[in-house]
Amino acid sequence: MRGLAMLHRLAERLADRLAARGMHGSAAFCVRIALRLPRATSETLSAMLEIARCLDDRPLAAEVARRLIDVAPENVSARGVLAALLLLEGDAEAAACEADRLRALLPPGEPAPRVVRDSLLDPERARRGEAYVTWLEDVLVETAFWSVVKDDRVYNMEVHGRLLAASPFIEGRVSPDGKAFLMRCPAPAVRIDEPCVHLGGDENYSHWVNRNLLKLALTEERDEFMHLPLLVHEDLRPWQWEYLELLGISPNRLLRVPRNAVVACRRLAVPTLLRNHPRMQLGTDWIRRRLASHMASGTPRGLLFVARRDAARRVMVNEAELADALVRLGFRVIVPSELTAREQIAAFSSSRIIIAAHGAALANLVFAPSGAFVVELASAAIMHMSTFRHLTRTLDQRLVTIVSDDYDVTRPEPNASHLDYRVDVEEVLAAVRKEAPELFARRDATGESSDASEGAAPAHS
Repeated sequence: MRGLAMLHRLAERLADRLAARGMHGSAAFCVRIALRLPRATSETLSAMLEIARCLDDRPLAAEVARRLIDVAPENVSARGVLAALLLLEGDAEAAACEADRLRALLPPGEPAPRVVRDSLLDPERARRGEAYVTWLEDVLVETAFWSVVKDDRVYNMEVHGRLLAASPFIEGRVSPDGKAFLMRCPAPAVRIDEPCVHLGGDENYSHWVNRNLLKLALTEERDEFMHLPLLVHEDLRPWQWEYLELLGISPNRLLRVPRNAVVACRRLAVPTLLRNHPRMQLGTDWIRRRLASHMASGTPRGLLFVARRDAARRVMVNEAELADALVRLGFRVIVPSELTAREQIAAFSSSRIIIAAHGAALANLVFAPSGAFVVELASAAIMHMSTFRHLTRTLDQRLVTIVSDDYDVTRPEPNASHLDYRVDVEEVLAAVRKEAPELFARRDATGESSDASEGAAPAHS
């Protein structure tokens, strides 16, 4: 017995040292040798499981987890690891069974794992491309990504549309087809018995407008819903409060709940997401109608450049050069984070030409005039983000996207979509010249600035 114990410890130490030195193949070999030794203790197997996980060797980790469960059936760590590995390998049914066994072992209050599938609220209506509201009973709402959970279903794609694998309640535990998730839900922090409407929340300005506010078009003008409380974050940002005020929604209607928590709702009305939806115009028409008194009237004449000099990532490194060139043509330059929601609505709604880097402020295109000419500046790494292209099509605005692959390598980013980049200033000016050649006439003749735009402002207004 003592000899076997020594062999187990030797294999464990050797595997650990090899793994620390980056010799992953040799470390995995040591773990497999240790598995072949009889009478391994749960302590040794637990250590081997951690080594296998560090090696990112899923088959090996699953083998160690199963061996550990054989030795210690109530080992919750091993069952949790095995459930996640089974899901990552595509066996959602086996993962769900393992999660059920694990849940039965956990004491009350511990985050309970469950395998859930991303589902449609009403499959038939969704397939017909409808926008609708569904009543759900006895559900959980996680307030990180605002998905709704009921039994083995999670409602995300029609509800908030975030990348669910990145949720803190899931952390990448997702099946290869992206449809099943291992979710760990803590006990509800709040229980709500009164009927309420899922509004949700998001710290991103564009998400707040497109994911949250637009869907109120489906509830705010229907007697069944328009007086019900709205479920939102308890720590709304100032501009979120401002939008609710502009829309005539009283603070007294809000059910404010903590972020990154789980809320139990007895009866929840869930409107479908209208962002990038075939019926998105229901939302854009509604919000424009409700905020018409804050939008500019008359013929739009403004020329607007939307700067991102306050951005922490995806910085346009030659933005000042572009701003100077556009100011000489009569463009007004704004930094949206320095403006109130009212001021942003006014700036966009009064402009006939809008130039902006891809970013949250372009959600304000929902207030820009039909027929406005929009130049979107983007890096090649974010061309899959189509929200604003969909928005301009919905509003009959004319969009040109200028794509750059001239990245600033002096500030590397692991996520390519966050890389800083340079835009081709001459290409931007060429797009403006094609749309509004009159802006260049005086400059071409005299080299002076154009005064073609009413209300032109300095570059740092």
